[in-house]
Amino acid sequence: QKLIAEYFEEVNDESGSMEESKVVKKEIEIPAIQTISMGDARTMAGLWSDISTLMRDPSLERPESTSQLSVGSHCTDYTALSMAKILHGIDSPRASSSKFYGHPMFGKWRHVKMISLQLAILHLLSPQSK
Repeated sequence: QKLIAEYFEEVNDESGSMEESKVVKKEIEIPAIQTISMGDARTMAGLWSDISTLMRDPSLERPESTSQLSVGSHCTDYTALSMAKILHGIDSPRASSSKFYGHPMFGKWRHVKMISLQLAILHLLSPQSK
């Protein structure tokens, strides 16, 4: 109720009765969505640290399968997409928001454009970048 009262200010007249409530528009500052520069070593190191943390997370491990799958470049693309979704805070089948909501990495990179985050992760995971 306090939050609502702060959002909608009510004006009292001199007799103590309430006048019609007036909606007060408060300016909400929305941070600018950023892109990741591949040349920014500090940002890329922080992103690599977060990716490494997620890769070691036991809740993301796939259960053992009896069938063998061929590994190709699409696996790196899928991994980059999955990591970007988790770091951006987007729900996905491998990492549902109900499962990862309390995880410190879930949504940590929300301030960055999703495509920029995915491309940076793909760059870090590709063998040419190492």
